Amino acid sequence: MTYRFDKTESSGLVILSMSGKPEPGDNEQSLSEFRFLRASGATSVILSLEGVEILYSWTLGAIVAFAESITESGGKFAVCCVPERLQYLFDISRISSVVAMYSSMEAAKEAIEADGEVTKT
Repeated sequence: MTYRFDKTESSGLVILSMSGKPEPGDNEQSLSEFRFLRASGATSVILSLEGVEILYSWTLGAIVAFAESITESGGKFAVCCVPERLQYLFDISRISSVVAMYSSMEAAKEAIEADGEVTKT
């Protein structure tokens, strides 16, 4: 099985829902998906990890690089719905201190749609 990406877009907000469990060596898939979104001009993105079974270091790196590319160009990026069993990866790697993270989709949407900077929680 590999990661599955489902994308919805509404009023300039892209919601990318990621699910599944990749096989070792599938890292190009997530990188390609993030590159495509960036090249398409997405500036407000929520990444939901609700259906993700496992995260490898290369996936975490791809998420951080994608977040930085969006925010450095003035966009907004947030991660939401991280399964409890995976939250520790964001905490011990300190990614949660550089990427805005929310427990629910609703909280992430509110933060993205609000004027101003998305805060890291």
